[in-house]
Amino acid sequence: MANAMESLFGRVNGSRQTAIIAVGVVATVAVLALSRWATAPTFVPLYTDLPLESAGVVTDKLTESGIEFQLDHAGSSILVPSADVAKARVALAREALPNAGRPGLELFDKPTWGMTDFTQKVNYRRALEGELERNIGAMQGVERVQVHLALEDEKLFKADTRDSKASVTLAMRGGETPAPATVRGIASLVAGSVSGLTAEHVVIVDERGNALTEIDDAAGIGLSSRQLTVQREVERHLEEKAEALLSRIVGAGNARVQVAAAVNFDRVERTTQSVNPDQQAIVTEQKNEIIPQAGQPGASSTNVSTSYETTKSVESFSGAIGNVRKLTVAVLVADKVTLTPTADGAEPVPPVVTPRTAEELARIETLVRNALGVDDARGDGVSVVSAPFDLPMLTAPVADSLPEPTLVTQVMNNPKPVITIAAILALLVVTLVMVRALRPAPAPAAPAPTPALAAATPVSAGALGSGAMASAATAADEPEELDAPKKPVKLPPQATTPEREQAIATVEQRPDAAVRVTRAWLRS
Repeated sequence: MANAMESLFGRVNGSRQTAIIAVGVVATVAVLALSRWATAPTFVPLYTDLPLESAGVVTDKLTESGIEFQLDHAGSSILVPSADVAKARVALAREALPNAGRPGLELFDKPTWGMTDFTQKVNYRRALEGELERNIGAMQGVERVQVHLALEDEKLFKADTRDSKASVTLAMRGGETPAPATVRGIASLVAGSVSGLTAEHVVIVDERGNALTEIDDAAGIGLSSRQLTVQREVERHLEEKAEALLSRIVGAGNARVQVAAAVNFDRVERTTQSVNPDQQAIVTEQKNEIIPQAGQPGASSTNVSTSYETTKSVESFSGAIGNVRKLTVAVLVADKVTLTPTADGAEPVPPVVTPRTAEELARIETLVRNALGVDDARGDGVSVVSAPFDLPMLTAPVADSLPEPTLVTQVMNNPKPVITIAAILALLVVTLVMVRALRPAPAPAAPAPTPALAAATPVSAGALGSGAMASAATAADEPEELDAPKKPVKLPPQATTPEREQAIATVEQRPDAAVRVTRAWLRS
C-alpha cells in the first residue's frame, strides 16, 4: 500500500501533492460532518415553560435514566430524541415529575403522630392550595398560578361566623389576558373545592396586579360590570335569534339586527299585611255564672266574655332580577339584487338592485315581533328598513381540496435524503478530479520521418562516409541540444546493401553524431 501511494505521489510535483492532500482532508471532514448530521436524532420538546427548580429535578432524573436531552429557552424547555419521548415520560411519571409548586394531598401520606390540631389545619390548607394550583396550572394557556386560602373555623354562634376567602394570582403564556369565561370558571372551581367558600369571595388578579374578577358594588352608581355582561348576553341572544330567522327569508348575510334591552336588576322584597273587618273569628270565650245557694236569697247571674280576631293576610314578595323591562329593535334588510348571466368573453352586466316592498317589510316586522316577544304595552318598538348593501366581489370559486404538494415542497419538508445524495455526488466528483490529476501526462509522439528521407536512394560508401563524416564533424562542433538515445535506433527492414550496412555500423558506433546529422537534415 505504501509503495502504491509513493508511486502515485511520485508522478506529480510538490504543489499538486499539497492540493490533493488538502482536497482529501476537506472531503473527509465534509463526509464525517454530513454523516453525523444525517444520523443525529431529532429532538422534540418533552416539557416547555417549566420553572427552573422543576427543570433541574427533571434533568437529573433523565441523566439517571440514561436519556439524552437538550435545554432550550433559557432552561425552561427540555428536548429529548423523538424515539425516547415515551420512555422519558414513563420514567418521570414514576417519580411524579414534573411536580411544580407546593405539595398537595400527599402531605397526609406520612404518619401524623404527634401533630397538634393547629399543625393539621395548616397542612390541610397547604394541601388544598397545592391541589388547586395543580388543577388551575393544567389549564390551557396558564403559565403560573398561586392560590392562597383564608379558611375560617366554624363558630359556636352564627353571628360570630365569617366567610372564607381566597385569592388567586394568575399568569398566562405570552402575557395575555384570560377570557372572562376562564376567570369565572377558575373562581367557580376554587369555590366548589373549599367548604364554606362562595365565588363572590374569590379574588383573581394577573401578574401585573390587575383585578380580573367582577366585584359588584351595591352602593355604586349605574350598572356593575357583571350586570353589563348580563345585559350584553341578553341583547346578543335576541339578535342571534332574529338573524337566524330572517336568514331563512332574505338569505344569509342580508339582514342585520340590533337590540337594545333595558334589563331590570332591582331586587324587590315586599311584605303585605291586610285586615278584613268583615271576617271575624272567635278566639277566646269566657263565661261566668253566679247561682245562689239554697236557703240564701238572691238572684243568679251569668257573665260571658268573648274575644274576636279580625282576619288578616301577610304576603311576602321578592321580585325577579334580570327581567326585560323594554326592548328596542332595529332591523336592516338588504335590497333585492338580480344578477344577469353573461356569455363567455362578453362584458359583465351590472346587477339590478330593487328595494323591498312595504308588504315584505311588514311581514318581516311581524316575524321579528313574534320571535323576540315585543310587547307594545311596555313601550317596545321595532323598526325595519330596507337599504342596499355593499356588493361582494365576484371571484372564482376556490377549490375545496388543497393542491397536491410539489416536488420542491416534499424536498423542503424532508431535506436530509436530498442533502445526503448531493454530498455523495460531490464526493464522487472530487474523487474523479483527484484520479485525473494523478494520471501521468502522455509522452509526446516521435516525429515521423520525412518523405524525402524515407525515399532517399542508397549512396555509395565513399559518399556516405565523406558526407557523414563532414556532417558529423560539423555537428560535433555545435552545442549539444538533444540527449543521445539510450537504445540503438532500429530502422525498418529493407534490402541489405553494403552502403546500408556501413551506415548502420556508423550509427551504432557514434549514435550522438547520427542524431545531430539527422537533426541537421530536418532543419535543412
